[in-house]
Amino acid sequence: MKSASGFRLTCRSHNPFRPSLVLWQHFVLPHASIRFYQRPSSSDTQPVEPGLPSVSNSSDPQSRPNVPNNDASSTPPGSGNEEQRFKIRRTRLDSKPKRELASPIAVALRCLYTFSDYKGVPILPKSRRKIKDMWMPWMTESALWNRPLTGMERVSLEISKFYEWAKPTPNESRARDRVMQQVLSTVQIPTSRIRLELFGSERSGLALPLSDIDFRVLQPDIEGFDLNDNIPSKRRISKRTKRLLDTLKFRFLKDETHFKTPAIHIFSHPLISVSHTATTLDVQLVCCNDTSAQQDAIAKYIRQYPQLPAVYTVVRAMMKARGLAEPAHGGFGAYTTLMMVVAAFRHTQLITSDPGHSLMKFLNFWASFDTLNGLSISPPELFDKEAEPVLSETAKQDLLDGRIKALPPWMLCLRDPVDPTNNLGRKSASIKHFQATCKHLADSLTYNYRLCDRGSRPPGPLLWSVVGPPDPAMLRRRYKLEVFGSKKLEPLGEEAQGGG
Repeated sequence: MKSASGFRLTCRSHNPFRPSLVLWQHFVLPHASIRFYQRPSSSDTQPVEPGLPSVSNSSDPQSRPNVPNNDASSTPPGSGNEEQRFKIRRTRLDSKPKRELASPIAVALRCLYTFSDYKGVPILPKSRRKIKDMWMPWMTESALWNRPLTGMERVSLEISKFYEWAKPTPNESRARDRVMQQVLSTVQIPTSRIRLELFGSERSGLALPLSDIDFRVLQPDIEGFDLNDNIPSKRRISKRTKRLLDTLKFRFLKDETHFKTPAIHIFSHPLISVSHTATTLDVQLVCCNDTSAQQDAIAKYIRQYPQLPAVYTVVRAMMKARGLAEPAHGGFGAYTTLMMVVAAFRHTQLITSDPGHSLMKFLNFWASFDTLNGLSISPPELFDKEAEPVLSETAKQDLLDGRIKALPPWMLCLRDPVDPTNNLGRKSASIKHFQATCKHLADSLTYNYRLCDRGSRPPGPLLWSVVGPPDPAMLRRRYKLEVFGSKKLEPLGEEAQGGG
């Protein structure tokens, strides 16, 4: 195109004005849901012919041509687009994010602190992904499941296979032994009088590959560490015990090659926790009294019930899959879980050693147990927990003086068979959820093993509803433990051999 003077006008804009743009602005832009902004040019377009006015293509709104937009001023009244657009904007401004519902365990903890009641609901495993039988680690022998089995025989077989898989392998046991030796070599230096004594699941023989390693801290001139009361609300410790914990923490900080993140926790029994770097195993050094009586009681019950380790392993896996294995979060500890299994066996007068029947006895007992009563293991009886509170004399006096609060009536009261003043259920705020879960699992197992009795194959492994699918993070940690145990390491010296 040439002007009157014969000069050709050239558009140097990045986005030249075309007829299609006119059609788009006229028909599409007024009905678009987003506002259109034309990309500004990096420079103004100058005419070739001198004397003509320059056409600015900058981002200044005053210098732009009148381009129709999606604003309220450009929408003709009565077209309906204005009302629709403002409805959309009003919905976006007035809408509030949905409030996430509290988890059942959080509800139980809040009811414990506020002395109120709640309704128990079945808690499902955290991971609910559907997987085939071949991906279940304890279901590897496919030919074993093709033979005819009754429902209860299949449950017992799966429990036995799961227990064999869940137990530490030789390399995993070797790795745990090496971690214990490294702890002893770090703490029990020749110039120190501090000694460690192994206790807990590792000493009783019920430790799983990733279970915590517990040590009791000993000194020749300190016995009990001035902790004569086991009241959870008290956080007072002696200066001598505090110096002892600081010394242990300093020694772990010096040995940063093997250990990381040492931390002191002031509970009813002060402890120091540390993580092993290579295996990620957790180690706890606890300032507590002698636990040999509890270890003897566990050994006695294992001799009495040979299926106890297998059933305990399944129950512990069931709790961990649902987040019910942490006492600090309203769950159940390892010793409490074991005593709950023993209590179910003794109160139902279990005479068989079949793992399947034993698991069903456990689920049915706790599904129907009334927590308004106290539960005793030795002797196996119920008692009035209000008339006979399971507290030490110091705790009873503090309760009368109002220094501590009583537990809600729905809380579990399980008397320790070794220490009659120790209530094993004082932290189990999720007891109602646990009972509802036991009822759900008992009904599910009963339905599935009856399918086997009728000759039908259940939809998957019978224990899938109980323990859930394997946790990938747990499998990775076990692989690390296996690798660490298979390595050849140099001996740690004589000081590592002098364990408590």
